[in-house]
Amino acid sequence: AAHGLEQRVLDLETGQRGFILTRQPQFLMPWQQAREELPARERALLDLVRGDAAQEARVRKIARAARSYIDDYSVPLVNAAARGDPSAKTVAATAEGEARVRVIRADFAGLLEAERRTSAATSGASARAARRAYAGLVVGVVLSLALVALYAGYLTRASVGPIRRAAALAGRVAGGDLTARL
Repeated sequence: AAHGLEQRVLDLETGQRGFILTRQPQFLMPWQQAREELPARERALLDLVRGDAAQEARVRKIARAARSYIDDYSVPLVNAAARGDPSAKTVAATAEGEARVRVIRADFAGLLEAERRTSAATSGASARAARRAYAGLVVGVVLSLALVALYAGYLTRASVGPIRRAAALAGRVAGGDLTARL
């Protein structure tokens, strides 16, 4: 979401720059599309970081800077270029835009670095939880096998004893002892 929002900001800059340099309206299509998509992308990113006050503040700062870039710089510059105002092509005008975008990109870098740190911490916690779960699984399997072995021993003793007694009695009967009773 952050990369998508950052890409819209870059589309604003490249679209306006292309239009200012060439005065060809097709460069305004990505610029206009980025202006339209920006609010929804800001809201989506804000929804994703909701609950993390520091990240929410970063996203709000980026959104304010992007809106300021559009309202205070980009739209007036594009309008001046559309009117044919030569001041729109000045180095000062384009340098200001580049400086503003550099600040916004630095804010994105801070946002993404904080997300990487959060992700690394979450990943470490997940790995520890996975190791604990695996250890629990091994202990559970060993205990289950021990219980199965104990139950098998019990069943063997419970069923083999009577069979041995019956075999012994059968041997006595075969030996001629007809008093044996099963």
